[in-house]
Amino acid sequence: MKNQTFEEFLQRAFIDLREVGGVPIIKDNCEDMFDLWLSNMEGEDYMNWGELYGKSQFMAGKEEVLDKVLDGSDRDNKNEDNMIEREG
Repeated sequence: MKNQTFEEFLQRAFIDLREVGGVPIIKDNCEDMFDLWLSNMEGEDYMNWGELYGKSQFMAGKEEVLDKVLDGSDRDNKNEDNMIEREG
């Protein structure tokens, strides 16, 4: 998962709704409907979306750290193997 801005997160969430108020979200109306969706959103809704966004970014960060740790472990193991081959 890539780190993304809150706006990008909301755009993805909006598109995943597929429709708003019975009106399908299509390419032609997407931008206007997104703006309308945001303007009609209550403060509590923003808080809930913000919490989900924070959790998703936390998980993205954990995945990134884990990838770096695993990449580093692989490099360290390869370096050890090379050292053993040179010594042996």
